[in-house]
Amino acid sequence: KVNGIMLFIILLIIKIMIIEKNFKFKNVFCSKVLQLIEENFNKVNGIMLLMNGTNQEVINNDNLLKNGFSPEDTCPNRYSGISSCPSEPWNPYGTDILLKSWSFPIFVVYNQNAIKEIIDVRIINFFN
Repeated sequence: KVNGIMLFIILLIIKIMIIEKNFKFKNVFCSKVLQLIEENFNKVNGIMLLMNGTNQEVINNDNLLKNGFSPEDTCPNRYSGISSCPSEPWNPYGTDILLKSWSFPIFVVYNQNAIKEIIDVRIINFFN
């Protein structure tokens, strides 16, 4: 079990590793960060992505694509269709996160009350 202090240390280490490797990306939730976590931490129980808005709000506002994120490949179905990826990718924001077999589960939380509770509990545990 990772407590609040351990989580803070892990996030700090990831930030340092990102700076050292000169990764340039707009979104912290991306393949490169997930690979850093997988390669450098033996025990990760899961990754939780907290969405700012309800599922419908995210879809309506297209917040993920505005921020340059799609969990799909740049060319969905490239491996099962008759053609390969064209020079202009169909999905330029594709991260191919869904195509990889991660050693930890990834959870998405949209419910704002649940997010508030998760953050409140994490803060309380951090200082106790």
